[in-house]
Amino acid sequence: MHALTVLYGGSLSSQAFEPLSGEKSAFSLALERCSAFPGSEKTILLTGEGDLPGCPEGLTLIRRPYWTVKELLEVLSKESAAYDFAYYAWADTPFLDPSLAGRIAQRHTRFAADYSYADGWPYGLGPELIIPQAAGILSKIAGETGLGPVTRDTLFGVLQKDINSFDIETEISAVDLRCHRLSLAADSKRNLLLLRRFIEAGCDGAESAGEIIEKHPEYLRTLPGKRG
Repeated sequence: MHALTVLYGGSLSSQAFEPLSGEKSAFSLALERCSAFPGSEKTILLTGEGDLPGCPEGLTLIRRPYWTVKELLEVLSKESAAYDFAYYAWADTPFLDPSLAGRIAQRHTRFAADYSYADGWPYGLGPELIIPQAAGILSKIAGETGLGPVTRDTLFGVLQKDINSFDIETEISAVDLRCHRLSLAADSKRNLLLLRRFIEAGCDGAESAGEIIEKHPEYLRTLPGKRG
């Protein structure tokens, strides 16, 4: 199993670089945890043109002033061409779980999937997996969507345009936690507070996150949401 890891950091919020565990930020923790993804031989960070606090020396960076969906898919296809598949995640998700990533990769490889993901867990615990050929096809069928900005659901959003043409595999959580609508990403003050509570409770991945959610529902009440 030969894999590439691609982290998207083209539009991170300031919270991604704030201290989360000691002096480590969500950004630095995401880089640290994805380096342990099974079979991953290289990590690439897609980013903008500004400085990245805590970015380690030697990390391969691909910079764009503005990332579009089409550019993301083209880069995924090109850079992963020599690999079996690419792991893909955002660079502000500090609880990325190498064990969960490994289970997704095993299923993905066993069933020769084009695209695989984790379902039933909060966002930010498992990466998406995609083969280079599928990323290349998606870049061509993106249409007008391809000119828009990259979002958290970009890959699946484009895939849905022709979903029956792709083999998709899903690693499903034993307990469906989607009802809590949690995002374990450092993309707002509310979610940064949530991440800090999970850190204090000893969260280190998917299994412990599920236990914390079930045992400490009070942790999920953070700051009031914005009203439109």
